[in-house]
Amino acid sequence: MLHVRSLARGNGLNHLMEEKMKIRCDVLGLCETRQKKEMSARWEDGCAVRLGKADGSRSVGGVGFIISKEWTTKIASCHFVSSRIGVLNVNLSGKATLKIIQTYAPTSASDDDEVEEFYRQLDMMLARKSTYTVVMGDFNAKVGKGRQGERYVGKFGTGERNERGERLVTMAEARKIYIGNSLFKKNSEKRWTWIAPNAAHRNEIDYILVDKRRILQDVSVVTPFNTGSDHRLLRAKIVIDRTKEKKTLHLTSREERVKVYDGKRLQEAMERKSWCRIDGIDDDYDSLIEKLKECLREAKEAGPREQKGRISEETKKLLEKRKNMKRTAEDHLEYSILSRVIRLQLKRDFEKYRMEKLLKAAEERKSLKKCERGMALYKSEVTKLKNSDSDTADERGEVVKICKDFYTKLFKSAVKIEPPPSLQGKENVPPILVSEVERAVNLMKREKAPGKDGITSEMLKLGREQLWKILAERFSHYLNTCKIPSQWKESRTILLYKKGDREDLKNYRPICLLS
Repeated sequence: MLHVRSLARGNGLNHLMEEKMKIRCDVLGLCETRQKKEMSARWEDGCAVRLGKADGSRSVGGVGFIISKEWTTKIASCHFVSSRIGVLNVNLSGKATLKIIQTYAPTSASDDDEVEEFYRQLDMMLARKSTYTVVMGDFNAKVGKGRQGERYVGKFGTGERNERGERLVTMAEARKIYIGNSLFKKNSEKRWTWIAPNAAHRNEIDYILVDKRRILQDVSVVTPFNTGSDHRLLRAKIVIDRTKEKKTLHLTSREERVKVYDGKRLQEAMERKSWCRIDGIDDDYDSLIEKLKECLREAKEAGPREQKGRISEETKKLLEKRKNMKRTAEDHLEYSILSRVIRLQLKRDFEKYRMEKLLKAAEERKSLKKCERGMALYKSEVTKLKNSDSDTADERGEVVKICKDFYTKLFKSAVKIEPPPSLQGKENVPPILVSEVERAVNLMKREKAPGKDGITSEMLKLGREQLWKILAERFSHYLNTCKIPSQWKESRTILLYKKGDREDLKNYRPICLLS
């Protein structure tokens, strides 16, 4: 987890995502984002970004999560209780669930009522049932070492416990949740999570807590990670049930490579396959798609890494310089000035990158709108919808049901449709020609989203005559039998937001992608 200080200004989120790609992390909790409104999006690398909004009256707080691409399919729900507490629910194998609570406790300047309200809300979230629970955040508290009789505080805490630390320990003991930082021995340099503005004081005030001690392997700060915050990134290594999960909860985040297929290798792979039809149109179609995907896997090349080029070499040198600084009291002023310069440089770099891309698109007479979409670092996602009673649902299953019920009702018709007249006698239907398939494939637009089978127009074009012949033979068979694969009747539906309330399904346009 990381106290980011703010993501509301400049390119803070873009820079954070650039840094995240360099570390191993599946769920990154954030606090003090100061977001003006909630954000639910899919980043360009496949990560899910969920950010709550700050307290509007004071522009403080704001928590959120960044979930790795591998874990996005496991998200059950994500909601924000307040500007200080967010909850991410994850489905694990079987019926096991993981509840991750991200917090940002009131500072020492806040009154006791605000602190108690924070812990009251946190206690409510802890009371909700889950197989495993992880709590992380900036608690603005010093816990120190565990005392006699305390079961859930370890002996490796730092500093003297203060009043807010006492409140955190009371909650941990009452809820039987372990303060993870205190369970592992580290040297003092690897324990502090916050540094004072004058760099004279360093404290451990950010914590990761778990309800089951056996799943926690380590808690440590990640020193190379640097976004200019006065807090250091705190990371837990968690292993949940080795025999079932078989994976630790942090996997390497890798930069996506561009998918490249060799046409010649694809055709050679296709020559080695048997493309004879099998009994059953649906089974035959499944077999056709599976064989084609096998050939595509053989023809796939390790394409070049996609160079984003948003950050200039000059800025990268400044970032490297800041990362290597020791952050002592003597160089504190230099560090602060350097951080300001980096923020300005990043803003200029991103704007320069954008203008160069738009100018190039204009010179090549390409769509500027499409160019803007191509430069987008993320795409918004639908995570909340109102049901027929105007109640907001954020559980994935409920959201899917709302969509299903809405569009079933919308497209359902009571009009009786008479079956088409049957043709008398048999008529010889000419077969589909390979040239007809070739023309249809060549007319297909590039870079369009595929249907449920995942086959794109680019893949069909690479198969050339060998693939077109197979398709022509299948199409002729479907025409003669007057039957088509049932898979053609299934679609992958995406929702495009138009305007108005984002939680109202009427404000979305559905697009059905067919195989």
